[in-house]
Amino acid sequence: VAPVKLRYFYNVTNGDHNLLIRPGLTYVIMPDRKPLLNLSFNYNFYFALNSGDIPLYSHGPYFSALGHINEWMKLEGQLSYRYSAYLKNDGESWKLNSRRFTVGVGVIFTPAF
Repeated sequence: VAPVKLRYFYNVTNGDHNLLIRPGLTYVIMPDRKPLLNLSFNYNFYFALNSGDIPLYSHGPYFSALGHINEWMKLEGQLSYRYSAYLKNDGESWKLNSRRFTVGVGVIFTPAF
């Protein structure tokens, strides 16, 4: 599967408009036509649409593995690395330049009621 995620963000506090574009690849392991494991690799691109001096202000890879324990419970692990650079000089002089590695875990419950 080759999804492309598009998300538009509007910050009501300062009026900033941002766009996330996340292309990716997902491989689903399905023995006997039942999902067992989803392996996903994505790359995040964050664009500032109306603020800052750098349109592409953040980007980085994102990997996740989702294990199907049974029909109503899934376990997820995530790894990501994100580089951010942001410069704003229109009266609010500040600069951000960071690199961040994150690890995440999750549990998804989807019981049938």
